[in-house]
Amino acid sequence: MLPHEFQHALPDAIILAADRFRFSPGEERGSPRVQSRRLFWCRSGRGAVTVNGERFPMVAGGFVLMPWGHSVIYEADRRVPYEIGSIHLIPRHRPSGGPAFYQVPHEAPKIPIPGHRDGVLPGIDAGGGSRTVGGTFEAAPALAHLAEFIVDSFRRGPHETEARLLAPLLLAEIHRALAAGRRDYPAVLQSAIAAMERSPSPMELPELARLLNRSPSSVIRLFKRETGLPPRHFLMEARIRRARELLLGTSLPVQEIGERVGIPQAHYFSRLFRKLSGMSPRECRRRGAFV
Repeated sequence: MLPHEFQHALPDAIILAADRFRFSPGEERGSPRVQSRRLFWCRSGRGAVTVNGERFPMVAGGFVLMPWGHSVIYEADRRVPYEIGSIHLIPRHRPSGGPAFYQVPHEAPKIPIPGHRDGVLPGIDAGGGSRTVGGTFEAAPALAHLAEFIVDSFRRGPHETEARLLAPLLLAEIHRALAAGRRDYPAVLQSAIAAMERSPSPMELPELARLLNRSPSSVIRLFKRETGLPPRHFLMEARIRRARELLLGTSLPVQEIGERVGIPQAHYFSRLFRKLSGMSPRECRRRGAFV
């Protein structure tokens, strides 16, 4: 069931475009002014997206919702391909007769498109929708499935009734995803955390600074201001919290849990777990309680 605020607030919302794209390593593209609310996510590989001058590192499962009239630059990592998904949603769309026109301007149109307008998204917007928000599909698998379904639907050929029915469903799932994720963190920090958590080896500060297009000192200030911890300490605590969840909620071997949270060295994992939690992984599982 849709949340109450989505049932009547946006009766004219519609999805006008949805597709997948693959960038070659090092490829870069951009658009100066996109006339839509755009859900953008990384399907595989890694790269970055810069929205209105703010750079977001992207890894598989990360998503952002871009504000109306955004400028955007896409950058693939220099070493690996970058596959993304994209859905363009129009909050208020009332074409003057005839079927919907399934194209979205990617620069400021000389003449405004009739019946093609932004609107306030309930439970999502802050400050009139002027900022980018985001999270990860890991915290919102329903949004991941719906987004991919919408792309598949548009690849078969858009149908206006379906495009209008899917729009509020998509907004509701974005709302739930933001509520389930780190809603109080800026989207750029959420993207940075996702990149750090999914990195196969501990991400050093210079690499993180490069991803965020900031100086190392600026990255440290961002993490300390928002989380109270420097980047590396924040990531270690997040990995140990996830390890505790897996110890208590699964029967996975301790070493496999260490590998799953990005700490494959068994001795180091046990030592770090004890340092941050006050007990060994096996003691934590035996006691059966969070500390």
